[in-house]
Amino acid sequence: QQAIPRGGELTVDPVGEGDTMGFRIRAAGTNAREPQNIAEQLNLANAGSVSAHAAQPYYTALLAEACGLKVSLAAEPDAVTVTAA
Repeated sequence: QQAIPRGGELTVDPVGEGDTMGFRIRAAGTNAREPQNIAEQLNLANAGSVSAHAAQPYYTALLAEACGLKVSLAAEPDAVTVTAA
């Protein structure tokens, strides 16, 4: 939600198949950006104490882990890609 710029484009693609299926979401457009500190917040090993700002990424990582997936982010000029695989 925080990565997609106004007037940008959101693309969702499946990754894998069957029980190991995940997804890839790409937010692209002018000024697309990775939300501050979200990559660290998605890493459960570095979670430490969870603040109000980190609650959603933390629970996203917990849900992904429970489903056998790992969430990653990749930032590039004018695009951010979130992958759960």
